[in-house]
Amino acid sequence: MKNARYNLPASYPMVAPSYSEARRAVAQKRGLGRKSASDASGKPIAPTVAQATLPTQARTRSAGGSRGAA
Repeated sequence: MKNARYNLPASYPMVAPSYSEARRAVAQKRGLGRKSASDASGKPIAPTVAQATLPTQARTRSAGGSRGAA
């Protein structure tokens, strides 16, 4: 751990408080960190359109890419 490497106390923040707060706000807005996605009746909530249409395969590079060519 970096705290030990630099002899910092365990309570020393590893990121700026404003950055941490911004990341927390984004996570809450996206609903991250919740135990489950269920409504009050206990039934699972249907995925949103964005969740249902996520691509199933990662993008691949084309064989004749132009990067690095002189």
